[in-house]
Amino acid sequence: MRPIDADQDKLLLENFTDEDNAFYVLHVVRVNGGGELQLARTIWFNRYNLTLSRQLIFDAAGNILTDARYTDWRRYDNVAFPSTSKSTARTTSTRGDRYREDGHQQGRIGR
Repeated sequence: MRPIDADQDKLLLENFTDEDNAFYVLHVVRVNGGGELQLARTIWFNRYNLTLSRQLIFDAAGNILTDARYTDWRRYDNVAFPSTSKSTARTTSTRGDRYREDGHQQGRIGR
């Protein structure tokens, strides 16, 4: 995940809690060339254990380019890493927008 750029990114924190979910949602906003605010991405953290749960990346028009979800965090060589991740990416063709879903990635990363 790309780090926050303190010079360009403005951050808003949302407490998203309902009967079934509890997340902190970090909204990453940038000022575009026209001086308007533009949502660049949202980063979702589980409120119970503060692990990364989801990241949405948006294009200049506010459409979702990527929706990545991370679950089942485990330690590998003492580094926390999601053992399951799933992402959906939008692609554009002459026939319009299409979505590609990358399958679940499971198992040990590294050696």
